[in-house]
Amino acid sequence: MSRIPTQARIVIIGGGIAGCSTAYHLAAQGCSDVVLLEKAQLTSGTTWHAAGAVGQLRSSASITRLIQDSTALYSRLEAETEQATGWVQTGSLRLACTPERRTQIEASVSMARTFGLDAQMISAAEAQSLFPVMQVDDVLCAAWMPSDGKISPSDVTVSLAKGARMRGVKIFENTAVTGLEVKDRQITAVLVGEHRIECEAVVLCAGLWTRQLAATIGVNVPLQPTLDQYAITEPIEGLPLHAPSIRDPDHLIFVKEEVGGIMLGGYELNPVAYTDPKLPQEPYYLFQEDLEQFESFMTGGLHRIPALAETGIRSWVHGLDSFTEDGMFILGEAPEVRGVFVGAGFNGFGIAAGGGAGKALASWVLEGEAPYDLWPVDICRFTRHHRSDEHVRLHAYEGFANHYGMGDPALLEKLGRPLRRTPFYDRLKHAGAVFEPIAGWECPAWFETDGDGSSDTSSAAACKAAEETAILSDLSPAAKFAVLGSGAATVLKRVFATPLGAEPGSISRALMLTPSGRIRAEADVLCKSAEEYLVIGDTARATLLFEQLRRAVETREDAFLVDETSGWAIIGLAGPNAPAILQAVVEPRKWRAGLAPGTGFETTAALSPVWLLHQPERDVIGWTLHVPTEYALAVWDAIVEAGAEQGMVLASRRSLSWLSQMAGKPVWGIDFSVEDSPAEAGLEGEIDSANGQEFIGAEAFAGRKGAAPERRLAKVICADPNASLSGKQAIYLGDEKIGWTTSGGARQGGNSIALGYIRTDGKPPQGCTVEVRTERVPVEILPLAPAAPEQAT
Repeated sequence: MSRIPTQARIVIIGGGIAGCSTAYHLAAQGCSDVVLLEKAQLTSGTTWHAAGAVGQLRSSASITRLIQDSTALYSRLEAETEQATGWVQTGSLRLACTPERRTQIEASVSMARTFGLDAQMISAAEAQSLFPVMQVDDVLCAAWMPSDGKISPSDVTVSLAKGARMRGVKIFENTAVTGLEVKDRQITAVLVGEHRIECEAVVLCAGLWTRQLAATIGVNVPLQPTLDQYAITEPIEGLPLHAPSIRDPDHLIFVKEEVGGIMLGGYELNPVAYTDPKLPQEPYYLFQEDLEQFESFMTGGLHRIPALAETGIRSWVHGLDSFTEDGMFILGEAPEVRGVFVGAGFNGFGIAAGGGAGKALASWVLEGEAPYDLWPVDICRFTRHHRSDEHVRLHAYEGFANHYGMGDPALLEKLGRPLRRTPFYDRLKHAGAVFEPIAGWECPAWFETDGDGSSDTSSAAACKAAEETAILSDLSPAAKFAVLGSGAATVLKRVFATPLGAEPGSISRALMLTPSGRIRAEADVLCKSAEEYLVIGDTARATLLFEQLRRAVETREDAFLVDETSGWAIIGLAGPNAPAILQAVVEPRKWRAGLAPGTGFETTAALSPVWLLHQPERDVIGWTLHVPTEYALAVWDAIVEAGAEQGMVLASRRSLSWLSQMAGKPVWGIDFSVEDSPAEAGLEGEIDSANGQEFIGAEAFAGRKGAAPERRLAKVICADPNASLSGKQAIYLGDEKIGWTTSGGARQGGNSIALGYIRTDGKPPQGCTVEVRTERVPVEILPLAPAAPEQAT
């Protein structure tokens, strides 16, 4: 114990791939005052028995980008540290055996190319030439990623540890953490027996043990230990050394060449969750192979590689790994305790992600913000019901089983539903709503009408009604946080960069910036009085928004924060007939005509107290009614009755997304994110830095003011009736990539519509194309954002 320092800037707990990668990158980014503690030996938890395949093609652009960082690191690490890593660039194949899978893989390949990944669609015969012992009678095509590879999990982890030590990081094995100290919601120290290490930050990379350790200080890490196994065969004649890895999602298997034989595993539809509260403590722990559970993999393997029927099994690996409900790992600063960061729950692809995850996490720790949009893995994507062990178990089980699924959220999650329901759930269900879970809320994805299950039909009908009559939407799942007290306005002016209205009833669409001047979040801020404001934010980002507000109020005595999400229902209306519908339900004496956008008032509708608001102009919803939940059904039913005479149509989340694309109104979290500046999103005009408002990020914003951004949002229109624009598709001018789409799917007048970023070096380019499922289609680019007010002429 005497060798362990009593103080360090950062302490990392866990000596697997995630912990050692984070240590390496912290040192590489200039911080060597780092201590890494491992309770046994490096890699001895779950890293050592990982498969070691590194595949970059993922459903998320952010994770594809992150694994590209892993690949770049692994390709150079051995030369840097002179410690073998086992890295071999083998390439990999992803097979498509159904038309639906082909569509999915083609879209993924196009997305990957958007961010510079070399990805190609090849024929079944070409795939077979790369892996000759594979039969391809049922294969339609394959994605080929030549820069993918394989690596030795233990060797690369030891190499990362050596690289960290070379830069001054102190690593201690056989050193178990016995406790964590927290004061005023800030981590202060790590305990190793009676030894205390004072620190500014702790990074929890303890694998499947992370949830239990984090829980001791009230931090929730919703991962589930799950049994996972693979077999390694004897050599197979005709299989080339270092042949490409194969993912065959239609048969639930992956295959990796291993010393002339293959490693065979996958993601079964009936995984086995580990429910014993006592996790194994022995290093290098494995379970006896489960032949019955492995049967589905063997069936898929025999189908794809017939030679397996005559090949023996050399060894089995049956161990634990940690999984989450959405198949994505957990990264970032815990909302419950400042200075506690997490890198865990890697869902079976920790080696592929480990290098890039450590790089991103190191930057997050040092800079206080994610280096790019990492929302798919951000720990703040979870909410209060994820503290339920049973919920985590059920949904991690489902996430494992759906690892190779097609990705429609309305069709995937079935267990533990419905969980969170608005007052209008039964009304919407009766009207044909197809629900998708968002932060546990049941949200209408689309409506089935007259037996037509198409989301496009439902969305098109709602968009037509929004233009000609009226639409009605349930916005109740939105996060709603009251900021109260004499200091409420001061707090919000610090948190938000957008000037806020001070008159009761004023509502502002407000941006929250990071210290570097990028967009952290967006919310509506309603002023109810000088000492009462309501912040209304994105459903999925409720935890993120609440934490930012809590940090702003917790040191003050003149302001406090209350979660009022469950206390209010929000009813949204839009369309030319919306005012007439509202006038029909609001008591005549309390109706105000000519209400300007961004204003509202407290009134009575359908005998119920409500706030009636004319939304800010950037919202596709024109009007909202905020109703206490106990009155909500009375108001909803009155609106439905009044709307029946006005041709009103129910609108879903996808309908509203279409309307945003058609109107050229970008949506937070889809069209702009923490990766973008206000200028890039075309929103710099909403920030008034001249009023002396000392908001977070003001200095960085002022430093960029007046400088032309490298990219800007634009509207993208495709007239090809057979093409469908979507997000993360590359935009080309000739053969040069000049941007990418952020959202899409809307259809307007026979055209497919999207929003996207394009390089800004003059007027919108002419003659552009977008890559749709690996094919280029011509598009028109239209400017989206107006000039900032101070630049307008």
